[in-house]
Amino acid sequence: MSHEFSIIREENGDQPSVDDQVTVAQALYDEGVLSEEEALKEDEIAELLEERGDELEYKLRTSLDNLRDIPVIVGYFPPGSRYVPISERRDEIVFGEVEETVRIDREALLDHVHDDDPDDEEELPLTADGRGITVREVIADDADIDPEKVKHYLRNGSRDTQRERLNDAIDAIVDSDEVTKRDDYGKVVFRHKAYRYHLI
Repeated sequence: MSHEFSIIREENGDQPSVDDQVTVAQALYDEGVLSEEEALKEDEIAELLEERGDELEYKLRTSLDNLRDIPVIVGYFPPGSRYVPISERRDEIVFGEVEETVRIDREALLDHVHDDDPDDEEELPLTADGRGITVREVIADDADIDPEKVKHYLRNGSRDTQRERLNDAIDAIVDSDEVTKRDDYGKVVFRHKAYRYHLI
């Protein structure tokens, strides 16, 4: 073990994860993760430990948090926004395309709603008689609105409201045992940028 890491046992020796903390610090040291340029995200550190054959007894985040407290490592956000917009349908970041992505996914969802509606509107009241629940009804029930107002509900409100309503509707469909989500629409979510970590 490098002499720099005696501070870990001095400062955090009473913590159950202290051995893990030393393992993590040593791995970062060995790999030269000593500045912002070389800093790694948590999942990259996990991959590094796996490649080295290092096994942790506790969660990696526990060691990272404890090492930051001393501090032996620094955790920081890259410059710019702390949140990134992700299209779950495309599985990619959609900076500058959030509004358009929401519109495309919402319209695909509304196509699913329309396709799933019964051919004869008079059938709608028969749901309780065993016809089954429609996508429209799942969304309406979740939003506590009349089924006939689903289209208006999804298309109205601020940009953030429309995105949230799209996401809520998709969650309701996914959680339902009665209907199945299609692959041509998905949620648009803002995810916190991952911390980057490096030794001090």
